[in-house]
Amino acid sequence: MKMVLPFVSAFGSIFVVVAPLAAQQRPDPASEFKGTVVAAREAEIAPRFDGLLRRIHFSPGQVVEEGDLLFEFEPAGKQLILDAGRAKRKRAEAQLRGAEVKLKNNQPLREKNVIAEMAFLELEVARDIAAANAEEARAHERGAEIALKEMNLSAPFKGVMSHPFVKEGTYITQNALAQITQLNPILVRGQVPYEMYHRRRESLKTDAPETIEFSLILPNGEKFPQVNRYVGGGYEFEAETQTIVIWLEFQNPDYLLRPGLRVTLQSKIKSH
Repeated sequence: MKMVLPFVSAFGSIFVVVAPLAAQQRPDPASEFKGTVVAAREAEIAPRFDGLLRRIHFSPGQVVEEGDLLFEFEPAGKQLILDAGRAKRKRAEAQLRGAEVKLKNNQPLREKNVIAEMAFLELEVARDIAAANAEEARAHERGAEIALKEMNLSAPFKGVMSHPFVKEGTYITQNALAQITQLNPILVRGQVPYEMYHRRRESLKTDAPETIEFSLILPNGEKFPQVNRYVGGGYEFEAETQTIVIWLEFQNPDYLLRPGLRVTLQSKIKSH
């Protein structure tokens, strides 16, 4: 139902038709809530084998690329194991060739019944055992090659390094050596109050996150310029704060956002 309100002017009475409040198109105001920057990806750098740490190739806070050398261990012991493995592999392959030659030379004799069937079967078994020994020796050699290669530890992805947890010259027994943290992209953990959650549900009649756009306000009041992407969340309320946690991913090429930074998030319904 429309309301008719009089308006008096110098030219006489003018009547203005006013629609009910529910029918008026009012812009949805931006809603603010708190957020905390968290790392999108973290990893501990740890050795696969015990060894003497020879050199550290980074400094605390350094941004490293994927594949950059981080830690270098003394390789002498693993090199000896690899050399021994190669020697065993060569010996096993030589024994295999001998067994194959012996079996091949006796094949015509077996066909002419010069040697017994059982004797020929024993030659076949000896050849199969030699083949298995050769394959086992190759596997040990490959394992020794991997062990030697992993005496050098590299960055699993691009990120910023923590301080080293150990010192050069220390004999390491598979404890963590450092931590790497990915800063781009980075995540923001937002805490949406119940009132805002309820208002959004009533206005949208849907849980689809693509109908809401988010922006980030830095502690100094500036708006963070990079694009963001809704990742997930909104499954249950936190008992103490009565808020729902959502996760947003932000591009962070200048590393302005760092884990632990407290920010303000704004959300509003996208206009169509």
